Amino acid sequence: AARLRRCTGLFCLPLPLEMDALLECAAKGSSLSRDEGVKTLRLAKERGLVLRAPQKVANVAQTLIATGSLSDDERLAAAEMLIEGLVRAPSAANLDLALDTVTGLEERFPMSQRVGRLRAMFEEARGRIDASFEGLAAVLEANSSNMIASRRLVALHSRDGVVSAVRALNEHLETFASDVTAWVQLGEAHMSCGRFRLAAFCFSECVLLMPASHHMHRRVGECLLSAAAAADEDADERGAGKARRSADAGRKSAKKGRSTAARRREDAAVAAAAGAVEEAGAAGPDAEPLALQARRHLAQACRVSDRGDASALLMLIKACQAVADSADCLTAAAKAVADASTPPGAAGIAAGLPPDVEQAAKDNGAMAVWALRGLEALLPADALVLAVAKRAAEAATATRDA
Repeated sequence: AARLRRCTGLFCLPLPLEMDALLECAAKGSSLSRDEGVKTLRLAKERGLVLRAPQKVANVAQTLIATGSLSDDERLAAAEMLIEGLVRAPSAANLDLALDTVTGLEERFPMSQRVGRLRAMFEEARGRIDASFEGLAAVLEANSSNMIASRRLVALHSRDGVVSAVRALNEHLETFASDVTAWVQLGEAHMSCGRFRLAAFCFSECVLLMPASHHMHRRVGECLLSAAAAADEDADERGAGKARRSADAGRKSAKKGRSTAARRREDAAVAAAAGAVEEAGAAGPDAEPLALQARRHLAQACRVSDRGDASALLMLIKACQAVADSADCLTAAAKAVADASTPPGAAGIAAGLPPDVEQAAKDNGAMAVWALRGLEALLPADALVLAVAKRAAEAATATRDA
């Protein structure tokens, strides 16, 4: 499991033994001991097992609450796990117990914000979304710095679609700018809509908060690489559209019998309009190409993980291929080497090399080979992935006319 987390980036994957312990406790029913149940619920909360087995977690919490031998803190924690399980897997048989538990907690702790949040979650489990909104709004009005209540409010807004979720996440991040989970969710929401540059910005904020996380560097590189591919497709479509508009204008002019000068003026107007569209969608003259930015972030992800992230290695090879296919990227890479006080590149690949375009192409190919060697060492038996990586590395190392 540890090797799988390292290779695929599933850093929240529960271990098999922990899941087995949860299933075993859920199967015991009324014979579950108090200490074992408290330990299991604490483990389920730490490892996020309620996301993967909500009904089992709710069953353990229900059995533990029914024993009646819990302290106030333990009873509150068990009620929280019970209601979280009900939100994700509602069960009519458990609603009565959850209602009695929440009502008892409200009587014992009438001013508790945590209990107010549990009441809002319980209303959500019953399908009363408006009442849940009102409860969370009351909690946030009493304490605007309650991050957990604000997250629950974002989760409720997410029911209305991506646009509502993005708006709620932006409002949440205005107060909790250091919430990495919210930045990740906002980045994934932008990715689902094809807004890769905004997603890259969100994951860049995560890099600032977690500079040693190779997962975040990889996500930034992934978004930038997708944005570069989308920009290339848009450029091709604009070029094809410009050609179609020019051809249509020529046919219309010929059909109407216009003079040669009129046709030229019309063609010039169409070309100017197409050029304006291209300039509006292009980056500034000093902007670093997206593929080069993606390569830089992916190389950093590979360095931080000590070439232990297979996804980052494969995407780094694809980024090197994209850089090799673009003369602008190679020119920008050569200029970066000339301007930098220290040579860039993965593991000092570009050290001591002259800063020209031809050498930039060689450095790019060397970086692709470096990533391919790491991928071969990490996944020696995965023939399909290695075949894809080798083809991309060959394309990145192919010689180009400077």
